[in-house]
Amino acid sequence: MSQQLALTKRNPSIDYVKVWASFSVISIHFRLNVQEMIPIETFGKWTSLFFSVIYQIFIPCVPLFLIATGYLMHRKTYSLKYYITILKLFSLYVLCSLVTYGIMRYYAGTALSMKEIIYSIERFQLIPYSWYVEMYIGFAIIIPLINIFIQRTTQKELGYLIISLMIISSIPPFINSNPQLNRFFYLPSFWISLYPILYYLIGALLHKYYDVQTIRHRKRSFSILAVHISSTLIGIYINFANADPTAGASEGGYPSIIVVIQSVSLFLLITSLFKKESRLVASVSKLTLSIYLMSYVVDQIIYPYFLSKIGQPESLLVYMTLISSIIFTLSTLLASLVQQINTLSWFYIEKILKALS
Repeated sequence: MSQQLALTKRNPSIDYVKVWASFSVISIHFRLNVQEMIPIETFGKWTSLFFSVIYQIFIPCVPLFLIATGYLMHRKTYSLKYYITILKLFSLYVLCSLVTYGIMRYYAGTALSMKEIIYSIERFQLIPYSWYVEMYIGFAIIIPLINIFIQRTTQKELGYLIISLMIISSIPPFINSNPQLNRFFYLPSFWISLYPILYYLIGALLHKYYDVQTIRHRKRSFSILAVHISSTLIGIYINFANADPTAGASEGGYPSIIVVIQSVSLFLLITSLFKKESRLVASVSKLTLSIYLMSYVVDQIIYPYFLSKIGQPESLLVYMTLISSIIFTLSTLLASLVQQINTLSWFYIEKILKALS
């Protein structure tokens, strides 16, 4: 989702990170769309375990985007061009919202007045998934300021800041969300919302002081894999142990220290294993934000369709990979169309502005 403001020269492995993160978003939404459909009386232990597993496997989706953003953008500075790219990102969001409304009106008969459409777009409500855009636009405005700090600090100082942010924004949600722990003590949670900055700084640290593509030593790779598997299994256990019967978020969500460890280790694994440039992967990686946004309307069509064909919501679990793949493919096609319209629109806007200046 960071591609709109990314540096021109990119590490090809980051494209793989972003594509996997994009597919992970769609996969984790499988839980959101299906879990609530299943009647509690038929929601058994195996179903709870299934949702605990897929939730924890795909929860690094947003953290991976934020780490990639820090990796790609830690040298960005303020300029007119930079602010224009933020406007382009917002216009892409508006176009995705309008296309989503158009499809929902045709497919589901959803009808809103012009005032209601504008109101919903302004409040990031026309697409329920667009909370990320609301967060990211504000974050993008302060990124160059954060970058000044990054460039003026030593590796040790940056490391201390990351550790400090983990203490105030990552450990509290892990403790407070876990019933086995919060019954004994509760940590102050005021600074949890700083987690996007935490992931951004981790990405910047990895790019500035470490060459993630040189992690080839077999023992080092196995160590990172072991850390990733261990943190994933801990998250699965916590969510399964606290399923009621629905599962998820008992480990603390995106800010949780468990998810931080899981996401950073996964980022290192992907960037060390996938180094070969691919035109297809690079093309899809440029669409990640619009894929994410357009997946909402595709969800509203695909899940009811499969449910009407299969009958029982719990039977959808067998088709998770197929459903997620179909949604990802259709969302990518819609995203490509919307992004082309956005690019073409800005081509003419910039041409007109140039002619007037």
